[in-house]
Amino acid sequence: MDFSSQPDETPSMKERFLAELAPVLEKQMEAGNLSAEKISRQMGMSRSTFYRKVKEFTGSTPTDYIKQFQLEKASQLLLNNYGNVSEVAYETGFNNLSYFAKCFKEKFGVTPGDFAKQKQVKNDLKSRTTSFLGREKELSEIKEILGRNRLVNLMGPGGTGKTRIAMEVADRLKNSFRDGVDVVRLASIDDPAL
Repeated sequence: MDFSSQPDETPSMKERFLAELAPVLEKQMEAGNLSAEKISRQMGMSRSTFYRKVKEFTGSTPTDYIKQFQLEKASQLLLNNYGNVSEVAYETGFNNLSYFAKCFKEKFGVTPGDFAKQKQVKNDLKSRTTSFLGREKELSEIKEILGRNRLVNLMGPGGTGKTRIAMEVADRLKNSFRDGVDVVRLASIDDPAL
């Protein structure tokens, strides 16, 4: 029997190493001690072996890999509304808020505060407190147009209910799209080039 065509189902050394490293990083983050020396001891290896394996398997130094791990954890906490930016920074092992904000912006392109605000917009669909009455014809037309086009602009004078009807359409169609529905507010943009 030829085993060369059989898929290898055993995890690679890299997969095993990273699977063992993640809970150690979580534990050390909770303890507030993310030093490479402490982590290598927890992994049961010398600091040089730990450095070599992290570099070989991730292409990063342990310090950079640990920082990326912290930033990923911070983004998850911000997405889950864990707390304010300083609480998230502290929880993920950043003792310097300015350094945390700088690193976060380098990785995600926005400050942690802006990241949290952008992600909260997704909950905008749930923020309405009034029921929607009437305008069924307009709702049907917009839904029909969305079936043919990826982008629909609602235009009209202020106060006519453009946002309210758009939110209602988004709410009614949110399960029709694989990735759901997001709201992008463009009202504050005043440069036509944008």
